[in-house]
Formats: sequence, C-alpha cells, structure tokens
Amino acid sequence: MVDIRLIRAAPVVVVVLIGAIGLLYIASGHWRRGAAILAAAAGVGALSRLLLPERWIGPLAVRGRTFDVVFLGALALLLTLATTVGY
Repeated sequence: MVDIRLIRAAPVVVVVLIGAIGLLYIASGHWRRGAAILAAAAGVGALSRLLLPERWIGPLAVRGRTFDVVFLGALALLLTLATTVGY
C-alpha cells in the first residue's frame, strides 16, 4: 500500500525535479533549453495549484490559489519568452 504522504509530496517533487533538470542545462551552457525547462516547471506548478486540492500541494501553496496560479503562470510565460531572445 502506498503511503498517503508520498502521494501528497508528488506535485512538489515533480516541480522540483523538472526545475533541477532546467538548472543543470543552464549550468552546462544551454541557457535557452534550461529556461524552457524552468518554464515547464513553473507551468506544472501552476496547473498543480489550479487543479489539485490544497492539502496535496504543500509548499506550492504560498498565498491564495488565484495569486499562486497567476504568478506561476506569468513566470512560465516570461521564461518562455526569454527563450525566444535573438530569434
């Protein structure tokens, strides 16, 4: 049987892992790809905050649901736009 704490930690773990992969890409010199991956992490965080119950979100719940979704969505959009610099 799966422990309920593992299920509740899954959204945060997924966002952190995606973000860590993005940072590794940036550290290796691929900043556009890394920024795109960080945008994906923010997008996953925004969708998780929007769709999942608050008790499952953990540290992704910083303020109210609306603020968190708008902030993470805007961060995802800005990081996506940053990947288009120079094109």
